Amino acid sequence: MKRLSLYTIFVFAVTVVIAGFRFVDEQFLEKLKSKLTAFNQQYPEERIYLQFDKTLFKPGEIVWYKAYVLNGTTLAPTTVSTAMYVELVDPRGAVVKKSELYVEDGAAHGDFMISQGMPGGLYTVRAFTRWMQNFPEENFFTKEITIQSVITPRLLLKVDFEKKAYGKTDTVVAKLKARNLKDQPIAQASIKAILNLKGTEYQSKTFQANDNGEADIAFQLPADLNTTDGLLQLIVSYGMIEESISRSVPIVLNKIQMRFFPEGGEMLAGSNGRVAFEALNEFNKGADVEGIIVDETDRTVSKFESYHLGMGAFKMQAQDGHTYSARITSIHGTGNRFPAEASAISCVVFPSRAARPSFIGVFTPVG
Repeated sequence: MKRLSLYTIFVFAVTVVIAGFRFVDEQFLEKLKSKLTAFNQQYPEERIYLQFDKTLFKPGEIVWYKAYVLNGTTLAPTTVSTAMYVELVDPRGAVVKKSELYVEDGAAHGDFMISQGMPGGLYTVRAFTRWMQNFPEENFFTKEITIQSVITPRLLLKVDFEKKAYGKTDTVVAKLKARNLKDQPIAQASIKAILNLKGTEYQSKTFQANDNGEADIAFQLPADLNTTDGLLQLIVSYGMIEESISRSVPIVLNKIQMRFFPEGGEMLAGSNGRVAFEALNEFNKGADVEGIIVDETDRTVSKFESYHLGMGAFKMQAQDGHTYSARITSIHGTGNRFPAEASAISCVVFPSRAARPSFIGVFTPVG
């Protein structure tokens, strides 16, 4: 009987503890929900959508569009911004047109005139408000449109780069395929290749297609490369026919921004914690990297390598009073390695609140 009473008391105690935890969890969730709602009301996120009549334009035409500026949470017309900005960005990344529009009831109308002298290619329309500039640029509206003179080609040309990205001293390799309008390979066609950097001709070479109408075009980038503005122009001659094709060279300058996300949002000093990370290149795209984590004495405490699209995770043991840096040693896809001091991002360990006896390491990118 005594054993039964003890067992009953034990079960009752466990039930009370579980119920208490559940009550605390429900309170925490309600409090979190309330704070998130208040934050969204105080700092509403805006979304912009642009509607076009078409996406293929000729020089001399007008690009007409209607814009909608909405609350990002409710999708109701925005009550924050009364003006918005729309930019037309050319294939090299330069803004060639810019408009400021008045927003009324979350809507606006605008247009761009495509000048006769504008070169053909893939352009980007970018739209944002002043308020949206307080948030990451990936929240801006972007849409690609094509501008080209409608001329029937006499040769069918296709160019593909061997790699997704190239850096200093890398050899840029592009495969050209040339065919006629009957989809037959153009054997032994003459090719003049011009590599432009920053709008200026850097180097030109001549090549010849093989019997399958294919050729590998190769250029070596300079060691002092300081621009991502690279353009490969190919002029193919076959008998009395001449056609050209241009492609932007995917150049990266190894300007990598890294962000760190400790598991659970914070890291306990003295414990072996897991830290996720994201590496972005200058185009705000994921960059696969590898490197080391060092402390202020330059002692290596961990290593990291991204799994896919610049994302990965590593384990490390952070200690109170130490400062840690992530140092990139290699960026995949460029073949380059860097000195230890390059691409350093500080990660500071801050003391915890007084209610806790230990310390919390918060990874905060600096610079």
